[in-house]
Amino acid sequence: MPTNLAFGTGRAAVRLAIVRWAASGAAALALSACASLPTTESTAFRTIAQSSQAGFASLSDAEQAAVEADQLRRVSLRQGRLLQGDGCAAPLAAGDPCVLVFADPDETDPAKGLPLISRTERLEKLTAAIGDYAGAMSDLAEAKDLDAQNAAVAKVGASVKALAAMAGPQAAIAGPAVDAIVFAQKQAALNARRRLMLDLAQAAAPAVEGAARALQAEAVPLRTTLVVFSEGRFRAAERALREEPATDPPGQRLALARDEVAAAADLTKARAIRTDFTPLAEAHRALVKRLRDPSASGADAIAQAQEFIAVLQSFADLKAGKS
Repeated sequence: MPTNLAFGTGRAAVRLAIVRWAASGAAALALSACASLPTTESTAFRTIAQSSQAGFASLSDAEQAAVEADQLRRVSLRQGRLLQGDGCAAPLAAGDPCVLVFADPDETDPAKGLPLISRTERLEKLTAAIGDYAGAMSDLAEAKDLDAQNAAVAKVGASVKALAAMAGPQAAIAGPAVDAIVFAQKQAALNARRRLMLDLAQAAAPAVEGAARALQAEAVPLRTTLVVFSEGRFRAAERALREEPATDPPGQRLALARDEVAAAADLTKARAIRTDFTPLAEAHRALVKRLRDPSASGADAIAQAQEFIAVLQSFADLKAGKS
């Protein structure tokens, strides 16, 4: 049954449903009328893809909030300054964003500072595109009639092209090639759906593989930043309690003790973050494998989804502590 896992983000709380499989795996998943289609694998891939989107956004937001809190603290101590980017001087009617930049106290050139904006926006859009593709593939696997199949085919074709365009030249897929796949097989009988899904999945594979590598590469420094800042907050809280004057009222000492407890909890969460996004690529490979061989087991896909739940749990309730 679905389990709701909340992710705290700077923009909003992201909630997603994660499928909890029973030990028997496939028995917990609904099968379409065409039993040989990879509904197990497509559902597992959709779960991992959409969970990757929410989990990475949570990690990115927590890291960005921690960096911003540290920069603002340094500004307050006159150890840095905020400069205005070019967009801040644009006319009121302009659509340019006004981006503030953190820089050294004596710096005047915004180009030499650190913009206070997300640096993972492209990757977050890429994970959203993969989520759309995964959802469309799952709909296609579960379509009960030709009309539903045709509608799902159109969604998959569009999502594959969008995914390819966003993934970069190394994963480029010619739009006409995908269109040809869709045109040739959109009216195919139900028993030909596997071949259609295989063609589209193989077209999308380079983008999915590249995205998994990029997410993992970016998640490592995000985790490192959170751990470093969390350790700094913990040491500062520890020092504040140790150096608290004996003449301060008990309430002040209690507040400092609570700060240290909270900082220790945040440090524990940061150290528990896992950065392995390979299950995203592995789940897609399992889908392709099952499309090629209907007799293949879906157990791998189920195990991959369950493994990724552990990664997501390390993102749960992430938030930037006070500097």
